[in-house]
Amino acid sequence: MKKALLFLSCILILSSSCKKNNDDSPSTYTQDKLNGVWESVEKFNDCTIQLTITASSLTELAICDDGDATQELDSYLFDGYKISGTMSGIPVEFVIGELTDTKLVLTWKMNGMTIGTFEYTKKK
Repeated sequence: MKKALLFLSCILILSSSCKKNNDDSPSTYTQDKLNGVWESVEKFNDCTIQLTITASSLTELAICDDGDATQELDSYLFDGYKISGTMSGIPVEFVIGELTDTKLVLTWKMNGMTIGTFEYTKKK
């Protein structure tokens, strides 16, 4: 009987310590926190990138030594985790890795391929 109780106790301890953590689901962010002008911390292809995000749009401004270029998403959808749409007819996604009042980390994907992960600071 003691062996059976010891065996059951071990199983209970192991099953409770192996309980799956539910932290695998992505964080949900708000549009209000996302809205604003965000500037890249590091240059991308020798350009500083500014993202202007509103409730219905995302505009990218590349500020380069030889001139500036602007692109806007043709369509805009924010689901609390990522921004998706098309840019010049190409599907794009901006997956949020971190979002605070002053910091935004995005992983850019174009046509299903990851371009990179970039950090931005919020401009005042």
